Amino acid sequence: MDNAPEFHPWSPSHCVVIVLTVALPLVLALFVRRTKSQRLARWICFAISALLIINYVAYLIVARRFGVSHWYKALPLQLCDWAMIVIIGALWTGNRRWLEVAYFWGIGGTLQAIITPNLQFGFPDLRFISFFVAHSGIIIGIVFLMLIYGFRPRAIGIVRTFLWTEVYFVVAFTVDLLTGENY
Repeated sequence: MDNAPEFHPWSPSHCVVIVLTVALPLVLALFVRRTKSQRLARWICFAISALLIINYVAYLIVARRFGVSHWYKALPLQLCDWAMIVIIGALWTGNRRWLEVAYFWGIGGTLQAIITPNLQFGFPDLRFISFFVAHSGIIIGIVFLMLIYGFRPRAIGIVRTFLWTEVYFVVAFTVDLLTGENY
């Protein structure tokens, strides 16, 4: 993997990812609205969540190949990992509270990771693909749910997200102290 292509912000592959991240939930929601099929909506929710899970598991399987030498370096303790878990829960259940937390974490962190990624490897490296499947999948899930169910964040969602962020901080900080990592 030493000859992996270098990532360049705003390269054609990066721009394609951004366009797909914006267009895909719009197109999927349009199909659901046109067909008026709740079954199709549920299938799309399942497909997005399955893709996120498969991507994460696949990354864990090949993580050693990418230089992850210890189990505690691959824990799902980045805030985007937590956003992924929450949006998967929202996709499975349609729970508005989970969507609100995913919305604020997604807009606050995940969207910025897509626009200005801290990424060394370009397309078609697996790390590029995994990074953008995870981050774009979160945003696609959030926007899709908002469009098909008409969800909008409420003021209480800000408070809820703040409280869950504090839980995240305590967990990540504790793991940082125990492992010497920096989540």
